[in-house]
This record gives sequence, C-alpha cells and structure tokens, in this order.
Amino acid sequence: MDTKSISDPNLFEEYPKEIPINNGFLYQFPERSYRVLGMSTQGLDRLKVNLKAMQGAAFHIDTLDLYSNRMRENFVQKAADILNTDEAALTQELNQLIDKLEVKRLEIQKDEPDNAPKEMTEADRAEALKFLRSPDLIEKINHDFDACGYIGEETPRLFGYLATISRFLEKPLGLLIVSRSGAGKSQLMDIIAKFVPAEHLKKYTRVSGQALFYQDNGNLKYSVLAIAEEKGAEDAIYSIRTLQSDQYLTVAVTITDPKTGTKRTEEYRVEGPVVIMITTTNPEALDFETRNRFVILTIDESREQTKRILKKQREQESLEGLVQSRTEDVIFKKHHNAQRLLKRIDVVNPYHNDLTYPDDKLLMRREQKKYLTLISTIAYLHQYQREIKKVKTSTGEIEYIEASVDDIALANKLASDILGRSLDELSPHTRSLLQEIKRMVDERCTKEKKKRDLIFFTRRELCAFCGWSYWQVHAHLETLMKMEYIAGEKSGKSNLFQYELLWDGEGEAGEKFFIGLIDTEKLKKKKSR
Repeated sequence: MDTKSISDPNLFEEYPKEIPINNGFLYQFPERSYRVLGMSTQGLDRLKVNLKAMQGAAFHIDTLDLYSNRMRENFVQKAADILNTDEAALTQELNQLIDKLEVKRLEIQKDEPDNAPKEMTEADRAEALKFLRSPDLIEKINHDFDACGYIGEETPRLFGYLATISRFLEKPLGLLIVSRSGAGKSQLMDIIAKFVPAEHLKKYTRVSGQALFYQDNGNLKYSVLAIAEEKGAEDAIYSIRTLQSDQYLTVAVTITDPKTGTKRTEEYRVEGPVVIMITTTNPEALDFETRNRFVILTIDESREQTKRILKKQREQESLEGLVQSRTEDVIFKKHHNAQRLLKRIDVVNPYHNDLTYPDDKLLMRREQKKYLTLISTIAYLHQYQREIKKVKTSTGEIEYIEASVDDIALANKLASDILGRSLDELSPHTRSLLQEIKRMVDERCTKEKKKRDLIFFTRRELCAFCGWSYWQVHAHLETLMKMEYIAGEKSGKSNLFQYELLWDGEGEAGEKFFIGLIDTEKLKKKKSR
C-alpha cells in the first residue's frame, strides 16, 4: 500500500474549489483552474458561459454552451492541445464543472427579485390606499402625468396607463404606439413604463427570435413587456403575436444530456398575462395578423403640441423645473405601491346585455374583446371603491366586483378618442345626406315602432324622402358605405340593394365618436327606473 498517498492532505480535498470573482467564479482543480464569466440564469435548455481553462502560463478561452456536446468536444480538443494534457481528464473536469454551475445557477435564481409585492411602510401603504379610494382617481392619474412633466396626449397616456393595469386580467391589452420619428412615441412609452413597478416591467431594445420562449416560467406573469421600436421585435414577431393572443407560449426542444450524451425532449412553457408595448414609425411595419391584436395609439403631431412641448422643455431648465424633477420619484413610488395593493379579483359587467358594438365586420369579434377588457380594467382599478360580492359555485366561492355605468362611459370616451372619427371628414353634401338618412330612419322607427337596426331602406326610398336625384344619392351613399356610416347588402326576397344606418347622431357638436357603442346617458336613465 502506498502510505504516502494516504497521508497526502490533498487526497480528501473536494474539487473543484469555488472562488467568487468579479462577474463570475473561479474553479480550481489540483492541476488546472477554470474561470467562468457571463453565466445566464434565464432558461434551462442551455448553459452558456465564457470559459477560460488555465494551467501554468498556458490557457485556452472560448464562449460556449456547456450543454452542447459538440461545443464541449471542440473546447476539450483545443484546450488539451494548448495545455498539453489528456482530453479525458479535461472532459471529467468539465462534467464536474457543469454540476457546480447548475447548482450555482439555481442559487442565483432564488436570490434574484421575483414578482412578489415589495415591502412598504405603513405611511406608504396609507398614501397608496388613499389614492386608490379617491373618487376622482382618473383625474389624479392625469394630474400626475402633468406633474411629471408630460404635456398633452391626455387620451393616449391615460389609455396606456390603463393598458398596463390590464396585466392583472386574463386577456390584457397590447399597445402599438405609432408616430413619425421625433414626435414622441418613445417618450410616451417611457412615461407609461415609469408608472409600472420595477418587478412588473421588462424593457428591451431588442428581442431575439427564441428569447420569449425561454423565459423562466412566471417571469412575464402580470408584467409589462416594453420593446423599443418594431425593428427590435421583428425576429420575435411570431412569439409576440402568439403571446398577445393566447397569453402563453410553449416549445418542445431536444437537448443532449451532458453526462450521457443521449438526447431527450423537454417542454418549456411561459405564461402571462402580460401587456406588450411596441413603438414604431410605420403603422404598416407589423403584418396585419400581428397589428390587429394591438390597440394603436397615435401621437399629436400638430404645431400647437410642438409649441407646448418646447415651452415645457424650456421650463424644465428653471428652478421650478429642477424642483419638479425631484418630486417625480415620489409620484412614481405612490403609483408603484398602489398597483402592488391591487388584489386579484374577478370583474363582472352587469350591463353586458345592454352593451352594443359594431357587427358589420368579422374583425369586430376580436375588437369587441379589447373594448370589454378596457371596461373591466377601469373597474379593476377602482376595486377599493366597489363592494366585493361573493357567489358560491360547485368548485368554491368566487369573489368579484361589478363594472359601473361610469366605467362604461369612460371606456366609450377613450374608444371614441382613439378609434373614433369626426363628421369633419365628410364633405358638406355627404354630411347633409347622412343627416337626411337619420331623419328618415328616425321617422320610420317611430311610425313602425321598430328599433333602428331593423330599419332598411333603398336608394329609391331615400330619393323620394329627401328629393335628391338618383345619381346624387348614389355618389354620397358610396362614400358613406366606405366610411362605415351605413352598411348595405342585397335583400334575400326582392334582390334589391338595401341599406342600414349605423350612425346614431354622434359627433354633431364636433366631438369624436365611435359608431355602435351604447349611449351611457340612456343606460343611466334605464338604471334609475
């Protein structure tokens, strides 16, 4: 027996020895050491590192995925040649290194911040609750945008704020912010993002094709994913479109066991809900299938808005501007704490049977969901001002709050401002004919005791009512159909082309409107009966 080996103090030492270094680790073996830098903690399908094998003055360095059998073999061959050592010994040490790094990665993941609500003081909590219980909560949100130096864009910024709150709902909203270069689309996304707590915000300048598939499960849940410029998202369009629609991603990948070399299939799943925000200078940049999953926000590019922005920029150089900049963090902190206090609770709309929405296009099946989500989001934000109701089911008790008429009214206003139109887009003669059509339909509704959507008319009937010529009516009807103020189709019985009025008199005072939404004033009267 070799008594010397028994007395060797290094015989029973555990290798490799781990020494933390700046941005990485150093692992020491009896003859060699390995420096590891840049280990990613995201995803479990790869173990990518910058690895430096050192022996005396000689070294070999490379960036590789330690889960890749080909990359490991290539590293071992080159390192064995440079370090003048045995490939089998290097392979064994790499396997030990993989075991150590897998454990280290799990330890780092546990130490990283999660999506749990942050601790707050009693004073912070009281301030956040006071804010959430404010009867004028929406006005306070708008005021805080102003206080943070963001001028104008009242509707886009409020809609954007509400969209980020929708991350707590099952099917949240997505935002595509469109403007010309320099108009302020990035500033709008940035200010909206600042109101979101850090643990719920993922902000990237670029997302690669597979990046979203390999997020740790839960990493995107209840989060806002903000991507600067659609160019940074074009490689990941498929995953973004799928995530926006389904609110989850799944991928099956084949990986090689680093110890046995055998291949196996593993499934990775990334779950939402997640709100996706993207900016772009080109409204046609994303394909139609992707674009129609988002709500498109536009920026005010008028000269008046430019004047307001330039004036505000100059004011920010003043003492008052300096003081204001120091108070922004206080405002953001209040909103972060308020959002951390929002509870997961279901929203029920008791007015679902009264709501209306345009039904002349197949696309409306998707568009109405955005509208309904907006109503639910507004109600959800006001949860501390609503009675929490309960219902017992076969699977347990469900707690919920109800949307109000005021929630619907705000949703209608935002939808009209963002998606709506103005009568100014019509020529005077076309607008006159539209008003004549409405007068005719209203009279027939009264006479025939029918709802407006059951009244149909022909060109001949319209000519007889208003006294216009057939060709005058024909030209303007075509315009009104293209601009969706009326709808037309052939009658099954007479084979005549008949029209239906979609417009209900909105916007006559010059304001924007969205055709087909319920008049909330009528809804309030119905409720009071």
